[in-house]
Amino acid sequence: MSTDSEASEVRSETVPAVPRGGRKTEVWRLAVVALAFLIVGVVVGLMMGDGGSRPVSLRPPPPFTESAAAEPAAPAETARNGAAGAESLAGADDAPGIESPEDADGAASPSGENTVAYRDGRFWPDRLDIDLGDAVVFVNDSDQPVWPASNIHPTHAILPEFDPRGVIRPGEAWRHTFTRSGYWRYHNHLEPSEVGMVVAIGASEDVEPLPAVLDPLSFPSAPAGTADELGLLRDDDALARFVEAHGPGQATRLLSAAQAESGWDCHDRAHEVGRLAYEIHGPAAVLSAPHECQSGAMHGALEALFAHRGTAHLANDVSSLCSAFGDRFDRHNCMHGIGHGLMAWTSYELHEALDLCDQVHNDSDAASCLSGVFMENVVGGLSGLMGHTTEYLDLDDPVYPCDAVAEQYVDDCYFFQTSHMVVVLDWDFAKVSELCDAAPPAARLVCFASMGRDVSAHVGMDPAAGVALCGRAPQGPPRVECLAGAMQDAFWSPEGAPTAAEFCGLLEPGSAASERCYAVLLDRAASVLHDPDQRAGLCALMPAGGWRHRCEERLSVSAA
Repeated sequence: MSTDSEASEVRSETVPAVPRGGRKTEVWRLAVVALAFLIVGVVVGLMMGDGGSRPVSLRPPPPFTESAAAEPAAPAETARNGAAGAESLAGADDAPGIESPEDADGAASPSGENTVAYRDGRFWPDRLDIDLGDAVVFVNDSDQPVWPASNIHPTHAILPEFDPRGVIRPGEAWRHTFTRSGYWRYHNHLEPSEVGMVVAIGASEDVEPLPAVLDPLSFPSAPAGTADELGLLRDDDALARFVEAHGPGQATRLLSAAQAESGWDCHDRAHEVGRLAYEIHGPAAVLSAPHECQSGAMHGALEALFAHRGTAHLANDVSSLCSAFGDRFDRHNCMHGIGHGLMAWTSYELHEALDLCDQVHNDSDAASCLSGVFMENVVGGLSGLMGHTTEYLDLDDPVYPCDAVAEQYVDDCYFFQTSHMVVVLDWDFAKVSELCDAAPPAARLVCFASMGRDVSAHVGMDPAAGVALCGRAPQGPPRVECLAGAMQDAFWSPEGAPTAAEFCGLLEPGSAASERCYAVLLDRAASVLHDPDQRAGLCALMPAGGWRHRCEERLSVSAA
């Protein structure tokens, strides 16, 4: 979308890059899983095809097995369903008449029943359009158990009644009636990369529009203690009380700290934080969901939003969520988080998530949403978490999918692609620079800004090392953008202000790189620093004269 330096700068204001060790560990874990489970297809999306991970065309379905579907056996005891609108099929008298491959492939019967067959590790068809009020019969025409359930894995909370509460054994079937309109994505709970969608078409639900402006939530500081000491890891009641009193942000950050200390995976628990936050605080909870724990709280809050409101008004709801933020940095981060959630909700189907971002009401918000989609593809899609895998990355191709998306998305894609490049190229920034230099013209400088973000992740709190690594970029605008991107990533919170100022101070005074660095530094400071003493402290670190004066003027600091 946008390609100028200002847009590149805004997109740099996203989330801190994942530290080097964490991202390499994730990919190593993914590789081990891929090797161990290749036979059963856990990572078929990453391994199949011509050595890459591009999506493959669906094969025509094999012949339907009439004997397995015409008289479904009684379902397993664990496959019962107590939710309204769904029932297990207990025998031939209750089962729909399935007599042809067309029925198995999703054609509606006169009674308003439709069929989805599970075979060969896929749902046939993978998309089924029905009328509101129709039933869908899920027939297990395979030799493996299957558990179709609503997104998002693992909580199934977007449409919780769309869940048999257990497995459907081979030869059995389960029926669900869709009484709410929308795009209802589902997955196999046992193999979350196996996905499908039911589109229920009918009258829009009677849901009141979200308020034009949602007031952001504020909470008092949490009491001292770790997540374990406060009962947040295992005690659901304690977690609910904490989220009610102190909000999803503080809860998730405590969970993230527990993960850093013990290696425990906090993503699923953060899902629960987001769901609780929405149930307790309403739609404004989405605005407070942080990015720690692989954006689990954002995913959970959005799945609760969709469960409550449906998806018939998705575009308007998403556009309303971030309307409270007047500050460009905060509004960008809000829409960026929405992009993360939409990518997870679409089961990491990149093109559909991009289409949803395009429905946002203005280009700036859409670009921020797109940045979240592409980051979730890189970071979430290779996290190794169940149900969070992407077909739109290739461990042997550092550029894909940026060479496969529509032209209007290429620059947005490249802004996070270097986080994949460094994994493929073993953190060789000279090679990353070569790929950025060869990027399409609209994405070239964006790619170098992305490289700067990953340089910062690589060197940590060492500005001199960051300046040296950005020296791998060609002289001129590419190196300037790399340096600006690295500085911004260091200045994510007030604590990063001294490091950011030191970074700019290492550049040749008066050079294009120095001027750009200080200009971006002031933009970031205006959004990140709110305390007058913090602002004054930063201005004191600026070179005496022009930039210090501009800092004091921009940040409303009284000159000493």
